[in-house]
Amino acid sequence: MKVSRRDNLDRYYLLQAFGFGIFVHYIHDDEDVDVFHSHPWNGISLIFGSYLEEILSKPARLRRLFNLIKAPRHHRVTLPNGPVWSVFFHFRRYNRWTVMHRNGTEMASEPWRDVGGMTSYNPRKAKP
Repeated sequence: MKVSRRDNLDRYYLLQAFGFGIFVHYIHDDEDVDVFHSHPWNGISLIFGSYLEEILSKPARLRRLFNLIKAPRHHRVTLPNGPVWSVFFHFRRYNRWTVMHRNGTEMASEPWRDVGGMTSYNPRKAKP
């Protein structure tokens, strides 16, 4: 099983085939307060616990049980009740990864493309 470890989460790749995928996420830390990311695909996250999802330019919302992730939406996750597990199902890729600063400035494009090892994107090293 392939594992990707980042500052705030560990991702376990259960299945990747024909453009679809299933991951298990162990989210163990809040994302950086000024950094928002998008996804390359739409997906559904089944949440075992709860987290706050903040969408760029919108207030944070508590997410429990499931969350519909839209590819172009920039968001960040915080953990008011401690670490949480989720199972994430994604559909075919049609977008690119991007990382945005809270002020709307793009910080990086495709920072996680083909990441599956111990590498990760560190938002603290990027400049808005």
